[in-house]
Amino acid sequence: FAQLDDRSKNAELAIMELQNTEEKLAKACRGVKQEVDRNRTIIDQLMGDDGKFGPQSSSPGPKPSDVQGRVMKMEELVNKLSGSLSSDKNGLMHSLQQLRDTVAMTSANVAKNSSHFEHLDKVQKSQDHRLYKVEQRVGLMEGRGDKLKDQLERQDSELRNQIGNAQAGLQAKLDTQAHEQAKTN
Repeated sequence: FAQLDDRSKNAELAIMELQNTEEKLAKACRGVKQEVDRNRTIIDQLMGDDGKFGPQSSSPGPKPSDVQGRVMKMEELVNKLSGSLSSDKNGLMHSLQQLRDTVAMTSANVAKNSSHFEHLDKVQKSQDHRLYKVEQRVGLMEGRGDKLKDQLERQDSELRNQIGNAQAGLQAKLDTQAHEQAKTN
């Protein structure tokens, strides 16, 4: 049963690890969403509300007439976005792989525990059968013991009666002999 307790604890730990990994994945997804929202904001600022590229001359950065500068800025933003997405994707893939590994390990543990439970069930049934047989034998022995006790009590009673009769007979003979001896003396 100690092995079952250990295995149950291992299964609980694996479940807690799965929950922890799930929380990490949820955080990573929220981080990716925030990064996407931040990049959208940057692109919207560069493009401007009216569809023209960037706010007009009051902000730093490329001017509307500087097309080459605008293209380079957009390329930088796209590279930055793809880099952050690939790193987030790698982290997410790593977390997913850990989750798969944990699920596989937990599945193997559950299968192993199941086989142990089946084995213990067989052992328990075997022990129950043996116990049933022993209880039957004990019942038979108790019955025999009661018969022997009754027989012993009867024999004891008969023996006491015989001893009492023998004592009475001997006493009578002694009395008779004593009486005859008294007559001869």
